[in-house]
Amino acid sequence: MKRDLGANSPGIARRSIWGSRECSAEALSTVELRLQKRRPKLISWAYLCATAALQLSVSSVCAEQGASPSRSNNTSAASSGHILWLQPGAPSDFPTPGKPIAVPRFPTSKDLEIGSVTGYVVRVAYIIPANRIAQVGAVTNLRTAMLQYQSWYADQMERNGFGRKTFRLEMEADRTTPRIYTVPVAETDNYLRGDLWGRTSTAAASAGVPLWTPKQVWFLISEAHVEAADGSVTGGTALGASFGSGDDPGVAMLGGDALARFAAGLITNDLAYNNQYLAAIGPYPLKQNVSFPGFEGATFSSVSSSVLGAGIHETSHAFGLPHDFRNDRNFNGNLMGNGLRGFRGALYPARYSSDYTRAAYGSALILNVSRYFNPDGTYTDNTRPALNVTTTGTNSPVNGLLRLSFTASDASGLSAALLQLNGDAVGEMPLSGTSVSQTFTTAYYTPGQTNQFTVSVWDTRGNKQSADTFIVPRTGFNRAPQPSMTLLPPTALVGQNVILDASASTDPDGSLASVQVEWDLRGDGVFDTALTTTKTLTTNFTAASDRLIRCRLTDSSGAQAVSAPLALRLNTPALAISRSGTSVRISWSTNAAGFALQSTAEIATANWQAVTQALLVINGQNTLVVSNAIENQFFRLKR
Repeated sequence: MKRDLGANSPGIARRSIWGSRECSAEALSTVELRLQKRRPKLISWAYLCATAALQLSVSSVCAEQGASPSRSNNTSAASSGHILWLQPGAPSDFPTPGKPIAVPRFPTSKDLEIGSVTGYVVRVAYIIPANRIAQVGAVTNLRTAMLQYQSWYADQMERNGFGRKTFRLEMEADRTTPRIYTVPVAETDNYLRGDLWGRTSTAAASAGVPLWTPKQVWFLISEAHVEAADGSVTGGTALGASFGSGDDPGVAMLGGDALARFAAGLITNDLAYNNQYLAAIGPYPLKQNVSFPGFEGATFSSVSSSVLGAGIHETSHAFGLPHDFRNDRNFNGNLMGNGLRGFRGALYPARYSSDYTRAAYGSALILNVSRYFNPDGTYTDNTRPALNVTTTGTNSPVNGLLRLSFTASDASGLSAALLQLNGDAVGEMPLSGTSVSQTFTTAYYTPGQTNQFTVSVWDTRGNKQSADTFIVPRTGFNRAPQPSMTLLPPTALVGQNVILDASASTDPDGSLASVQVEWDLRGDGVFDTALTTTKTLTTNFTAASDRLIRCRLTDSSGAQAVSAPLALRLNTPALAISRSGTSVRISWSTNAAGFALQSTAEIATANWQAVTQALLVINGQNTLVVSNAIENQFFRLKR
């Protein structure tokens, strides 16, 4: 079914649990969605909600792609209200950006007044229906989460080589406390659940929340969920949207059931949630694989980590980022993939050492010029780059890779290009200068079928231009392997072993066993190791640094493909020293392989001597207690 949604409502392509429907997107014109120009996808990390037949309802389902073997992906008991599995090319958690849709408005005696702000800023509103009250601790929990998101992005941008860039939060007068607007609306929770995205957006806007205002990203919580006696939860959502260029605004939205799992201490609570109660969810005991899907894990910690990751994932859609499933696994991978659920590993790496959420290099490359990540800049140039994709129609792969060429120009200078297949990132490249002619090569395509690719380019002022191309790769050609890699730990000490693993890679028309791998360990494009069919490498590094690691795969026919890079941080170990009376307690990480403790009584004429006293290991720390220490004594770790 096709219908024109009007000039103010860009169309969406979506798949409903009640059948498939497609909406016209002619109204997009030259305004760009972050995924593609004519058929923006609805990327569904989303909860299903009962959807009324409204103009921009956003019910959608993702078909599962086999979950991580260590995490159950059982959703057979799932009811509406469950977070669903992200899958490449599947429906999305990306609803259409734009002004809230027109739905019946309930009368209200007092609407909220929200002041104006200057510059590029992220703002937060907690939407409370007329028949609900705010969760206990909600504002505090939201503040904590938003500060965690801000800090996480600063760390990830730095790891990827772009400095400690992050977004600006609207703050209280003290300039350190995030401002959270608690917004009562006249609508009931039952009414909002009919179309949580559209109706919550409209209710919030009518109450005074200036959604879709240029230079603003709004993060919304809709307190409309309800728990049934069987433990199932309905009325949640996880969605985010933006056009993703220049001053374009964005909106992210989670349900109140997600906010309930933001609660302080929950992310480190390793108790199984089955048959336990969470008052902010509802009055009934939670049930494994019913209250939350199996791929979110079985503990309070794992389901808390999943929704905390969902919050920053949807906020990143509101910044204009697409999905990226390369180098991605459940609980360990990309923020814009299923790795979002590993957020606890970024906050508590010692406790959850196998979990990690990272910003993919392609995401960081885009955000490097985002105005939200450069909020102090002055921007007068809002002209999008000129872009022409010259590859289209039927094409033959070359050495197993499909080639897509484009030209682009911009008077202020070009910064980055991204390649997407059906809306998902499959390639990126830095750009420079005012005019370029470049070619993407990709191992991601389906021979004999029409593949929809989108090339997007950004200028140095954050303006974006996109163009679609439809390509039918010829059959009968060898296909290159598709790399997928992980590295653990993502933060290591100098001398500590790091495990690089490309065993999740695939060869579409051959055996992975015969595929050879080599590693670029310095991020300079030079592959430093010999070809081998062993897909893992254990190595260590001698100097502190941030570096990008890549693998290159070669199949038996000689076709090669290079992975997207992963950031590795290498630190020098630190000593912690405390003194009590005449005793000194010294500790450092047990991961500091190859380092020895030394001491001296005089820095000026240092005579460092090895400390030979036996060590204790306490909580992962080498620990030494020196009794009767002399008045002046200095310690160091020496490799």
